Amino acid sequence: MLFPMNVFPIIRHKFVKVRVSDFRAPVIGDKFASRAAQKGTCGMAYTESAMLFTEDGYMPDLVMNPHAIPSRMTLGHVIEALLGKKGVLSGRIQDCTPFTDFSIDKTKADVESYGYQREGNEVMYNGQTGQIMECAIFINPTYYQRLKHMVDDKMHARNRGPIQILTKQPVEGRSRDGGQRFGEMERDVIVAHGAAQFLKEKTMELSDIFPTHVSKDKKTFVSVNTEHGIYKHGNQDIYETDDVCQVNVPYALVLFQNELKSSLIDMKLITN
Repeated sequence: MLFPMNVFPIIRHKFVKVRVSDFRAPVIGDKFASRAAQKGTCGMAYTESAMLFTEDGYMPDLVMNPHAIPSRMTLGHVIEALLGKKGVLSGRIQDCTPFTDFSIDKTKADVESYGYQREGNEVMYNGQTGQIMECAIFINPTYYQRLKHMVDDKMHARNRGPIQILTKQPVEGRSRDGGQRFGEMERDVIVAHGAAQFLKEKTMELSDIFPTHVSKDKKTFVSVNTEHGIYKHGNQDIYETDDVCQVNVPYALVLFQNELKSSLIDMKLITN
C-alpha cells in the first residue's frame, strides 16, 4: 500500500552550536614552535623596557636558544629567517622551496647590499644596562606558531581526593582529580638530599598509609577489633594482647603480602 508524502510530515530538529573563545596572553610554560618543528616552551618573560634591542631600535618578540639548531638539524629554519630579512628589505615575496634556483650565497649578498651583515647577525644592546652585547646576534624575521599546550589548561593540584580501590593510592589524571606522580627519579632526588622523613611523608603518609596490627611473636598481620576486644591470627585467638602492636605501613605492602600468600610464600614482619 502506498501513502502520499503529506501523510508523514518531515520532522526537522533545530540545534545551535556555540563556541566560546578567550584571549590568553603568553605566560611562562606555554609552548611555541616554528615551521621547522623547532618546538619549545617559554622559560622567561621580559618587559619591553628590559628586552635587548638593535642599533635601529628593533626588539625581538622571541629569543631562541641556538643549541637547538644542530641537534635537530633544522637548517630550513635558519634559511627561512635570513630569507625573511631579505623579503622585508626588498618588499618582495621570497621562495626557497625545492627545485627552484634558490641560492644561499646570493641571498647573503642581497642582504649585504641593503647595508646589513651578510650572515644576518646584528649588534645588540642590553635593555637593562644599555651596554653593547659582547657578540653579534642572529636576528631575523621568521614565523612562529603557538601550540595548544598551555599552562592554564595543564595546571593541577589537589589535597585529598579519590583513591583507587585496589591499592588505596590516589587515582591518576587531571580530569579525575588525581594526584601527582612521584616516581623513581623523584625518589632518587630526595634520597640524594638525605631527606628521609620527607620521602616517607611523600610516598606513604600522603599516599596509601594503612594502620594495622602485627603480632610480635608470629611476625605477621593480625585481625584486631579494639572496641570488642577481638585479637585473632587467622582463626586462632590471641590472648596475650601485649604481643600485638600497631604499625603504619603502605597499603601496597598488605597487597603484596596477599599476592605472596596466593603463591604459598609467607612473609615475616619484624617489629622493634
